[in-house]
Amino acid sequence: MEIQLLGYTGTPSDLAVASARSCYSPTPLLPKEVQNWSKKSELLLSLFRAGHHTTLIHPHFTFLITGVSRLLIWRLLHSHPFYNSEQVSQRYAKVSPDSFYYPPEGERSRWESFYQRIYRGYLQLIDLLKEPIWERLPKFRRTPKETEKRAQEFARYLLPMGTTAHLYHTINLLTALRYIGGVKAIPEGETEAREFAEKLEKILLQIDPSIAPLIEEAKGARVEFPEIGLERWKREKMAQRAQREKR
Repeated sequence: MEIQLLGYTGTPSDLAVASARSCYSPTPLLPKEVQNWSKKSELLLSLFRAGHHTTLIHPHFTFLITGVSRLLIWRLLHSHPFYNSEQVSQRYAKVSPDSFYYPPEGERSRWESFYQRIYRGYLQLIDLLKEPIWERLPKFRRTPKETEKRAQEFARYLLPMGTTAHLYHTINLLTALRYIGGVKAIPEGETEAREFAEKLEKILLQIDPSIAPLIEEAKGARVEFPEIGLERWKREKMAQRAQREKR
């Protein structure tokens, strides 16, 4: 996994503090005017603790993220509305045999066997679908390549959530802090999530060491993530089974 910073909107702490102080000033303050203000760090932390989080939405960052699983994208990066992403499409870009995430837990050989079996099935399904698509979907007959793309689109449903992707991802400072604090609420992908959070934290601190106290606050915050449907379904099934056994 790699996270590359492509751009950001100035020093985050200066932007947040200047915007906050402008709320109570007869004239607006520019970020450069609070750069060396003696109470900047104190106010920044109090803004976070008081819940004045809109000030932390002004700083933005654009990242190029590669080698991240679709599970983590779905559970963390795309689990909220406060982002903008342009992600590689499995509909148009054929998945390569090395595009899979290997968790450190368990035996790598077993993961490789699983991924290879799924990938073979993915390629076989693409080949099997070409003929019926050509015969039954006239608008995709223009070129064999177009027919293959449509077959690829259907075959992608065979791919596991461990399939990796790359994406452009733009977020604000508050969202970045929530990512760092939220990893403990993703038990089914916590190892990868923690790796992502550690890399993100390192980048943020290189940009602005002043936000270190905010990162520590975020790490200690109580986090709730929407549960995945499968977890709820399992609980419901277990409850139904328990009810049947009581009868």
